[in-house]
Amino acid sequence: MESAQLIGGEESWYDSLQDGRCAVAEGQDCQHDLSSSARVSKDEVEDVPPEARGSRERKLRLLLISVVVFLDSMAAKLHSPVVTQYTYQVITEQVYGNASIDVSISAHPCINASDNGTDTSDADSLRDEVQDKSADLLMWLDLADGLIAVVTNIFLGAYSDTLGRKFILLLPVLGHFLRSLTTPVIIYWDLGLTALYSGYVIDGICGGSPGIMLGLFVYTADITPSDKERTLGMALVEMASGVATAAINYAAGLFIQETGFFYPSVVSSLLLLICVIVIACCLPETLPGKQKKVISPVESARRMVEVFTSDEDTRKRLLLSLVSLFLAYFAFISISKVNSLNLMNTPFCWDSTRIGVFEALRSGVGSLSSIALVGLLQSVVSTPGLTIMGAASSTAFLVLFGFARTDLMVYMVPVVGFASTVIFPTIRSMMSRMVTADKQGAMFGGIAVVESVSLAAGPLAVMSLYTHTEAMLHGLTYFCVGGLYLLVIAIFL
Repeated sequence: MESAQLIGGEESWYDSLQDGRCAVAEGQDCQHDLSSSARVSKDEVEDVPPEARGSRERKLRLLLISVVVFLDSMAAKLHSPVVTQYTYQVITEQVYGNASIDVSISAHPCINASDNGTDTSDADSLRDEVQDKSADLLMWLDLADGLIAVVTNIFLGAYSDTLGRKFILLLPVLGHFLRSLTTPVIIYWDLGLTALYSGYVIDGICGGSPGIMLGLFVYTADITPSDKERTLGMALVEMASGVATAAINYAAGLFIQETGFFYPSVVSSLLLLICVIVIACCLPETLPGKQKKVISPVESARRMVEVFTSDEDTRKRLLLSLVSLFLAYFAFISISKVNSLNLMNTPFCWDSTRIGVFEALRSGVGSLSSIALVGLLQSVVSTPGLTIMGAASSTAFLVLFGFARTDLMVYMVPVVGFASTVIFPTIRSMMSRMVTADKQGAMFGGIAVVESVSLAAGPLAVMSLYTHTEAMLHGLTYFCVGGLYLLVIAIFL
């Protein structure tokens, strides 16, 4: 379906611009090709959507949004291993006692039971207890964040169509900053693991990670008018996140091992503070001022629902795409939480540095392959075809991880999953092209709600499966999650 559609009986600005019927140049009027032959004055040129202002400005804005993604991703990926490994260390001390682990750097996650007089026969049960308690706490932290974010993101999408894109992006990034800021405070004053909930609740109120993705992608949709540009632009945003993840993961492992948990958490907070400043001071607004208005929460929720239900021509495709994105994000976010615990457990017993190397390799290969595949293949392979390729690669990634018993097999996992991340920009791009410009925020709001549900339910379900099966059926968790990607393939076939 063409992205240009009629809105309220009158063709929208975005339609004219995309069809090439309206050209805007500095100091010139713009002839709008309507039956009424409406004309735009010079004073209104500033309100023309950004795609009409030249490729140079679009590229600058895409660069700025990539900087925001890069900074936020670096901070988030530095914060995540700090919380995971700090939780693992504190619970290990509680189970084994102070002699069981180096409390400053968490360098030896597989504890030798004989170090504190524990019988070897009891070592496995104690290690399983550490795994179970760590997984449970991390699961409940994500649940607290995700459930609240579901409610917030119901309204954020539609509000981005009325209050502006900049505010909707700034709010969840500010929530990320406040969550990150609570972590060094908790570590420094040893306030206990329960205090971590405060930061996650604040983050959920502000929209959480799905809220950030909502703001990023609706902004990207505004500045990428054509179909191919939009897919490539969204792949570029994903790549910026992946490159940041790859760059920080290895450094994060070394940073934690050399300095402990406090200083990495401080750096994470500083990166997010810079991100807030960039959005507030440097990122231009893309919603024309005359379109801004205040709507009620009920109206914002109604607009979001209407996007997915009102148009009979696109309703089925939008809903199937939304289900596919839910399955893929559910699998992605939940298995990411399991990976670190799995690698810290036997038979791998990896420390933070080695986990960082693996995550850097996985993120780097995935992000660079994603932009390469979209850039090189989108002219010969359909967008659904690229989505199927990404889902198949993700399935192979998880199956190999489930069977892995040696370090070499683990390092082969990113190679097999080289196309795993291409699934997200392709589905988002397809959905974005199915709706008109004035509904982009509401549509991405629906995606953010689905991602928030995944963030809440995914770790809850998968962590529970991991803790109940890992001791007896190692790898079962990975096989089950891989089945979700097979469902995505079935939808797009």
